[in-house]
Amino acid sequence: MRKIIMKIKQRGFTIVELLAVIVLLAIITTIAMSGYNAIQKNLKEKAYENLISYIESKAANYATDTGNLLTNVDTLVKEGYIDADDEEGNVYNPITRENLNCHIVNIERDNDNLYGRYSNEEECEVSNLTIKNLNLNIEVYETNDNVTKGNKIENNSWTNKNVILKAVLNEDLKNESIKTITWQSNVSRDTTNKDEYLVSAEQIINTNYTVIVETDGGVSYQASVWVRIDKQKPVIYEVQIEKEHEWTNTDKKVSATASDGNGSGIGGYYIGKDSDCTKVVYIEQDSNNYETTLDNGTYYICVKDKAGNYAEDISSKEIKIEKVDKTAPECIWTGESTTWTKSDRTITLACKDEESGCVLQNEITKIYNSNTKTDNWNYDIEDKAGNKTTCNKDVDVYVDKCTSYRESYGSWGSCSKSCGGGSKSRTITYYSTFGSGFTCGSRSESTSCHTSPCESSGGGGGGSSTCSCCEQTPGSKNSACYGSCQPGQSYAKNHCCERCGPCPNGCGW
Repeated sequence: MRKIIMKIKQRGFTIVELLAVIVLLAIITTIAMSGYNAIQKNLKEKAYENLISYIESKAANYATDTGNLLTNVDTLVKEGYIDADDEEGNVYNPITRENLNCHIVNIERDNDNLYGRYSNEEECEVSNLTIKNLNLNIEVYETNDNVTKGNKIENNSWTNKNVILKAVLNEDLKNESIKTITWQSNVSRDTTNKDEYLVSAEQIINTNYTVIVETDGGVSYQASVWVRIDKQKPVIYEVQIEKEHEWTNTDKKVSATASDGNGSGIGGYYIGKDSDCTKVVYIEQDSNNYETTLDNGTYYICVKDKAGNYAEDISSKEIKIEKVDKTAPECIWTGESTTWTKSDRTITLACKDEESGCVLQNEITKIYNSNTKTDNWNYDIEDKAGNKTTCNKDVDVYVDKCTSYRESYGSWGSCSKSCGGGSKSRTITYYSTFGSGFTCGSRSESTSCHTSPCESSGGGGGGSSTCSCCEQTPGSKNSACYGSCQPGQSYAKNHCCERCGPCPNGCGW
């Protein structure tokens, strides 16, 4: 046994065994690191929860001491209510290391208890925070005569009128003896001992006003509110019309540029048919630039600011939109007919557009000089605004040049002679087979007839050799002739029968 053990010790680990040990150590390390990271994450999350609770608790203490119901983390640090994480007075999120100094903390009251509520909203400048106090508040009212309070204004809202500030004391404070009431801003401080204070402006005021109420007992309360007065009218600097002097087939883009200077800012735009800017409905928009699209017509542009002032000189801001053509051109056909003709026929296509006019100025013309009933035309026409129409039509031509016809044979006429070779004729008529039914012409055709020779009586004399059978009895006299013929002889019509002779074919005609 000792020898076997000694051999193993002398042999050492194989590569497979070493790899197995390394893999095992890696697994153990991964498990350990995962557990460590999870523990670290949980510790940081717990630290963040504790920090927020700490901030909210100290904010409640701050409200109890000052009466202020709104603050930020930075104020709590500077007033000594919470400790900073570094010498610069910064407080950090233990998870993300984000700076929390600008985060707002609201104070809520539940019966007699105050509770801080940490917020993700940020405001770094304390002067921008409206001071809320448990015992004191400020209400803002518009005034038309600097004496009478009018409409109440919500905090931070703009107005174009002077305002009266009203200090509102709670019941507890009303029961105390007031020593002084002071109104102050960044430009003035007045101890009036009045709970109302007039703020007037020539042009613009955008200032935080604070009221400080001091009791005979030496306790001081304060509240603040932003006063925003803007009596300056906005200005329309420029109005541009895209492609103002060009034809288009869509509404034209109109761009307006306006400014309210250092005032309340642009509050809305109107572009329409109404020129009274005090009655129109505005599209709310706080940008100095506004765009819309307009069809042909005359429009007026109005701009208002957030305080309710309207831009002056609206009459000069008249907008006239022209050269918008949304109607496609019309195909005009001339020369068509459904009446057949043997003559040439000319058909034309013209473009008609009563607004921007046609790009195609000349007519398209075709002359038909061969058999044609209909013909398909397919042309595109366009006006100067870019509207297009496809002129696709089977035009009526109805031209028949009689190049396709059939022959119609008439009846033969009478033979010009009864014997000795006469002639007879008939008419051949040509009718179109293209569909018009036209008579395209005719010709006469002749042929010989009665070619057998006429028999002569030998008695001489003139007259016709055309004979007719005569079945006269011997010695009788035919009513049509003078003289007599023997039975079986012929006579010449309208001539005396001196020329009587034997009937051809034995008078068997």
